[in-house]
Amino acid sequence: MSIKKKLLIPGFLFLALVVLVFVFSEFTLRRQKADALVINLAGRQRMLTQKMTKELLMYYMDIIASDQVKNTVKVFDTTLKALRFGGKAPLDLKMTKFTYVPPAREEDVKKQLDVVAKLWKPFKESVENFINTQDTSKLNYVLGNNLKLLSEMNKAVFLMQKAADKKVARMRYIQQASVVVGIILVLIYILIARNITKEVDVASSAISRVSEGDLTAKVKVSSRDELGYALSRINNMIEKLDELVGEFYEASHDFQRQSSLSNYYSKALSKVVELSRKISE
Repeated sequence: MSIKKKLLIPGFLFLALVVLVFVFSEFTLRRQKADALVINLAGRQRMLTQKMTKELLMYYMDIIASDQVKNTVKVFDTTLKALRFGGKAPLDLKMTKFTYVPPAREEDVKKQLDVVAKLWKPFKESVENFINTQDTSKLNYVLGNNLKLLSEMNKAVFLMQKAADKKVARMRYIQQASVVVGIILVLIYILIARNITKEVDVASSAISRVSEGDLTAKVKVSSRDELGYALSRINNMIEKLDELVGEFYEASHDFQRQSSLSNYYSKALSKVVELSRKISE
């Protein structure tokens, strides 16, 4: 693998990890915001069950008008549908402001809201029938099932909170795992850089020894990347240089030997010439 890939892959993986964690955290935070809204609306439903019963009794005693009871019923009904299937839910009891609520996703929450809806249907009919007919049996039904509706709605709120807590725990787990993976990637990057630096230092030391005349210096090649190829070429260069120096030394030695022999013959010839002169005289 090339040095470029060795350095780029850990960096790319680290960048991808950072982006992934950021996107997941942003998504989870948005879901948390939505979950907080849903839990608040579901918590208000518990209050509305009591409010309806109280208002129905006050209507029975001619203290308030039926419109107030009908409004509370409408707020509860609209909010329950939004919690189950998604849609607009009123933010205030006067139903002047609305917000979008996502549908329930967790199966246990869905099932519990279905239980609430089954209780709510006859409960709502009893409230409306009492307002229209003043049938006290309907009022008794409301009074008898008020706490049961409150209890089942309370279970739904608990399950919603539990699901929200799981999302937070999942986000923390992913963040912790991402930190560990990030540290591992940084350590890998440092290890790669350290190995590269080490090989460069070894090559520099070998070249320094060669420059001082030590042709026995060798560079240990431990990688197959561009740097390993360059270190192999340095070893080849040192070997070639050692061969050239050896050849030059042998040639110089031969030259010196031939030069000495030439001087010997020259001196001998000079003596012969001088002796010939003496003889001729």
